[in-house]
Amino acid sequence: MKNYYVYILTNYTNNVFYTGVTNNLQRRILEHKTKVSPKSFSAKYKLYKLLWFEEFYSPLEAIAAEKKRTHYLKTYCPNSHFESEAVEDEKSSASVDKEKRRS
Repeated sequence: MKNYYVYILTNYTNNVFYTGVTNNLQRRILEHKTKVSPKSFSAKYKLYKLLWFEEFYSPLEAIAAEKKRTHYLKTYCPNSHFESEAVEDEKSSASVDKEKRRS
């Protein structure tokens, strides 16, 4: 059975946050630290510190938990920069849905 992880990364000054979901936490953190995607949010804001993580057995539970963490961070850290994989995924699916309706 696969495990899924929700995690929060931050930078040196703890004023930028990134939440994500992965099935391989060690690999994913290494990708952030080594800036595999140089133009990504985590590379731009130098996110390297794992602030928090939690393990789940279902991807749906993990995604729901990430959305809760996202809401919490936006509510209690309003002056911080913030990025979430779940929010980006929702934007992409909304764009795809719009394109499908147009065709």
